[in-house]
Amino acid sequence: MTTLPVRPAARVIALDGDGRVLLLRYEENGGFWATPGGSLDRGEDHTAALRRELGEELGVDGDRVRLGPQLAERTSDHTVGDGDVRQIERYYIARLTEADLNWPRPRRPIPSRPPAGGRSMISTPPGRPSIRSASVT
Repeated sequence: MTTLPVRPAARVIALDGDGRVLLLRYEENGGFWATPGGSLDRGEDHTAALRRELGEELGVDGDRVRLGPQLAERTSDHTVGDGDVRQIERYYIARLTEADLNWPRPRRPIPSRPPAGGRSMISTPPGRPSIRSASVT
């Protein structure tokens, strides 16, 4: 059995004032929807990675965003570039204002559930708040 290299990552559950969650459409690996985020650079912690990723993916000044607590952790095996990795993602919550983002209206309704077979389990680590109880102001 081959052990996959571990790729630590950080993702943000970005909420607007109406409680909507921002998802990004990624085109690699056949295309998928995910929350903003990505892998940690060498020597970077999860919150520093999130602040950097907010700038890279959304053009948001990550230093201005108040990050909430870690809500969940997910482990998944997938292809990155030319190789497979075991990605361990930590999910944090943040509220973004209209000044941070322009939230466009979709041209057509977006399904409220992911398609069958497209789900993966996200677990809440012991002692961590759930998304419903987390507070970010």
